[in-house]
Amino acid sequence: DSFFSKDSLVIFKGDANYRRLVLAKMWSPSKPFHELIASYFVTNVLALRTMKSDCIVGVDAAVVDKVENEDVHWRHNGKRGVIQCYVKQKQET
Repeated sequence: DSFFSKDSLVIFKGDANYRRLVLAKMWSPSKPFHELIASYFVTNVLALRTMKSDCIVGVDAAVVDKVENEDVHWRHNGKRGVIQCYVKQKQET
């Protein structure tokens, strides 16, 4: 059994924990959150974060374009935040 396999939900709060959750990589910001988390995490995840570093996934490409035109430091200036959720699909038996 993996570390969180018996948990119903794991909550990640804060920028440092979010970086750990997304493996501290510079993914495309529009990479789907659920695809990344489903690739390795064993249960449901809720991430709450004020953005203070460049790592981010799960933001619609149109939103990324808009906010990059408004504020070049949008990823790390602490003016924005995200709440993201991944609900693991039950395996059919």
